[in-house]
Amino acid sequence: AYNDRVSYDIVVFSTIYQWPETIKELEDVVYPAKFTLVHENRTVQALLDSMTDSRRNYLLRVCNKNHTHQVIWNTTCKEIGSLRYNWQAEFRSLHIWKQPELEKYRYMLWIDSDCFATSVWKDDPVDFSIRNNLVLGVGNMQGTGGGPGLQAKIKDHFNLYLCSVKLDQNSSLHAITGGSECKYSRFDIIHGFLHFDNLDFFRSNMEWMTKFIGEDRLSRQPDDQEAITTAALLLAPGRTRDFVLSDIRLNVMHNGLLDGKLKVTLDQYLKWWQLYAERDFPTGFNKCKSHIHAGG
Repeated sequence: AYNDRVSYDIVVFSTIYQWPETIKELEDVVYPAKFTLVHENRTVQALLDSMTDSRRNYLLRVCNKNHTHQVIWNTTCKEIGSLRYNWQAEFRSLHIWKQPELEKYRYMLWIDSDCFATSVWKDDPVDFSIRNNLVLGVGNMQGTGGGPGLQAKIKDHFNLYLCSVKLDQNSSLHAITGGSECKYSRFDIIHGFLHFDNLDFFRSNMEWMTKFIGEDRLSRQPDDQEAITTAALLLAPGRTRDFVLSDIRLNVMHNGLLDGKLKVTLDQYLKWWQLYAERDFPTGFNKCKSHIHAGG
């Protein structure tokens, strides 16, 4: 969509082992950009063993298991749901900022693996975000986060509550804070499929990111989208922008929506690709036509 013009490095985090020939194929497709694949392969047993006794015992109880060796990533538990899905939320809230493969970078454009381009990007969201000194640039905002559990953590760390999120005339997002009247409030959060992140900012605020997770390890609540939203809005006021509302239109498809806002008639990317990519996205089609095999 645009990296053939700027050749930004690409770093992929995957829990699935990729064969060397697959990695070579990907390197050839994105060349001359540098491609790095990080195999995130920790076991659920190692993660459980790193927890406090109370948290580990809670997870064993809700997962209906007696021992940690009985728990696998595909385990689904009452109250908290899928462990593998919960782990990616925890990883993206806290652990991503500490990855050695990202140490040399100041900025990151996060793109989910089920987020797909449908046209050439006329504007560079990375350049836009850097020029405007953003800590966070978002493809879409969605509702809602917050609630009493997260509000209690916000109150403990910031001595206030996050009541709501408002948009100003420059498409900047701001936190509206308050007192006890907001202790149960819910608020808009970023849509996590695509966002620009100032890595230096998030690395420098690990105290909040750590407290955000707290004892709630391997849980979908709190959520990575809440983590990034609260950090940016409360610690860097005025430095978060919505791309689309800033006239940065990327037209990426995720869960049947373009940029999280416009419903696509063909809500499966593979169907769209087969019918319309050659006509509407010829540069992408010519380069990637032999590599597109799936797309939700």
